[in-house]
Amino acid sequence: MADTSTLCLMKNFIFIFLAMATFSLQAQDYRYTESLFTNITVNTDVVYTQAPRLNGLFNDESNTSIVDYKMDIYQPSDDNLSLRPAIIFIHGGAFISGNRNHDDMEAFCDSLARKGYVTATIDYRLGMYISSEASTTRAVYRGLQDGRSAVRFLRANASSYGIDPSRIYMAGSSAGAFICLQSVYMNDATEKPTQANTYSYNNPILPFNQITAPDLGSYDIGTNLDQNGNPDAIFSLWGALKHTDLILAKDDTPVYLIHGTSDDIVPFNIGSPFGYPAFSATYGSNPISARLSGLGSDNFQTWFVEGEGHEFYGVSNGNWAPVPNQYWGTTIEKASDFFYQQHKPQAGFTYTPEGLNIAFHDASSDAQSWLWDFGDGHSSQDPNPSHTYPSSGNFTVTLYIENEIKSWDSFSQDISISNTGILHPEADQISIFPNPAGENIFINNLPDGARIIIYGSDGRIYKDIRTEAGQMHFNMEYYPAGWYLVRIISTDISKNQTHRVLKYKQ
Repeated sequence: MADTSTLCLMKNFIFIFLAMATFSLQAQDYRYTESLFTNITVNTDVVYTQAPRLNGLFNDESNTSIVDYKMDIYQPSDDNLSLRPAIIFIHGGAFISGNRNHDDMEAFCDSLARKGYVTATIDYRLGMYISSEASTTRAVYRGLQDGRSAVRFLRANASSYGIDPSRIYMAGSSAGAFICLQSVYMNDATEKPTQANTYSYNNPILPFNQITAPDLGSYDIGTNLDQNGNPDAIFSLWGALKHTDLILAKDDTPVYLIHGTSDDIVPFNIGSPFGYPAFSATYGSNPISARLSGLGSDNFQTWFVEGEGHEFYGVSNGNWAPVPNQYWGTTIEKASDFFYQQHKPQAGFTYTPEGLNIAFHDASSDAQSWLWDFGDGHSSQDPNPSHTYPSSGNFTVTLYIENEIKSWDSFSQDISISNTGILHPEADQISIFPNPAGENIFINNLPDGARIIIYGSDGRIYKDIRTEAGQMHFNMEYYPAGWYLVRIISTDISKNQTHRVLKYKQ
């Protein structure tokens, strides 16, 4: 049987990390994390750009026709919010085959639109001669141009589709992930591949004539050139980069890398796609991750699945084979959480006691609306409310906030009050400084034998120790940037506290 302190710890952990699930005031809808919308509206065949398509057998890089390229746009029906993040999904197919109606792309669009996003799945230019390194490079470059055109189109038409133009993301599978990665790392004029310029070569098939391939132009071609074509975050499924040297310290776009370690189509490490030596070597998710780590980036996440291959969530070339497997749900959850983290506000508050009356002070960032649960059945929507408790006791106070796109966060804190105020006299008040923190934090006025538990925002325990009375020092140098909960548990329950600490990037 669990002892009393263990039960108290379990109870407090539940209050802290499940407060969002139990906080039931009507104003909360948890947009972007929960599926709130039953019906989806799809605008099909929306032309987002015109571009020169390769004709014929793709051996002749000079034989092109100007063609419309289209997207399908998914929106939650009966949603009156005029500012919503958008996600562009880009199919796989080795730059030879595929279309915007792949099963996985449509499923992504539908799932994320039900959470409140505007989503789109796009066609892009296909075609390459597989025995030519230059042709494969040019195929990826054309895809990069088309992906950026899709971003610019949504920014330019944001008001028509209820999109926040400052929050347009991109996700891709296989070839689509190549487009995503090149879009954020091949973005300097000096990084344009030489093969994407004008060059001459001998036709590999009859009549073996000399062909001059035209310059493909800059990264941004076509229309809406007054808009920024860089996506604001990318979600890369089994993709690769031309070379990790393209990743510079200034390249800080948030990135999520997903890959199976046994992928024999797009190498997890360094190698030729399909193991075909005519394809130049590419740099998969593992060396990309290593490069980002080496540059000190804390703006990327990875999910590398040991022993799994290409498209490991249950598709073959983007279509269910025959149905999604157990990895599909996890992938959707990771995509949902990653994109939500890009635009969520940060909730927090402090308080000042005066007898049974407590003045609460909002310490949130990016909040536009507030909802307080004072833990005694009362609530408020003021940003800095005062509340008088009917009697002494222990209360869990929760603040729920939303920003201008109804992205949300919540923060809970346990307080103990009496008719003389907070039960912790100021001289003996436990305090944590500095906050925000860099490499170190200090906790003052700890009772002897207190237990200190530091939780990450994902629930991971970073530290769990017992202390002596006085001050404790913790080194957070190697903790990821973000919010942490510091839980102090003592045999004197009046000393039990929870503090929220922000670790910022050094």
